Amino acid sequence: MRLISMTLPLRNRWYPIVRVGQRRARVPVLVTLGVTQTGERRVLDLRLAGAESATAWREVIESRVRRHIGVPALAVIDGTPALVAELRAVGPQLPVQRCTVHKLRNLLAKAPRRLHDELTEDYRRMIHAAAAADVSAARKAFRVKWRRTCADVVTSLDEASDDLFTFLAFPASQ
Repeated sequence: MRLISMTLPLRNRWYPIVRVGQRRARVPVLVTLGVTQTGERRVLDLRLAGAESATAWREVIESRVRRHIGVPALAVIDGTPALVAELRAVGPQLPVQRCTVHKLRNLLAKAPRRLHDELTEDYRRMIHAAAAADVSAARKAFRVKWRRTCADVVTSLDEASDDLFTFLAFPASQ
């Protein structure tokens, strides 16, 4: 089994209520999923963490190394800064793709509700463009339009940088 990607887009952590001693507390559970060449999804790691920190994510990555899971061809993440830092430290050449669904949610949070449909359409036009040149043109148009309409949307888009468009380096089938 060759691991195509380590993916964390849908929910790379959640905060269930657990009993700690005599009290109940919400604690983060870090989740790592993998996708094989055949598209099969596998849970690679589930781990209770005291906090979602660089140390916690480093332990997840080191565990993968100890278990000889292998280096993924791509890491898809939601943008958690601690995870980004650890992935870059372990594999500076590892392609990192920001989850486009999470980024859309971030953008919508920056815009007035009355603009959500328009923002969503412009974003999808950019993300789902047919070729890299089309993505680039749509990205430029998106930035110009939304800088005038709602500058915080563009600031949030720019925060993801080119990691939002890493998918362009991979075949469309992937």
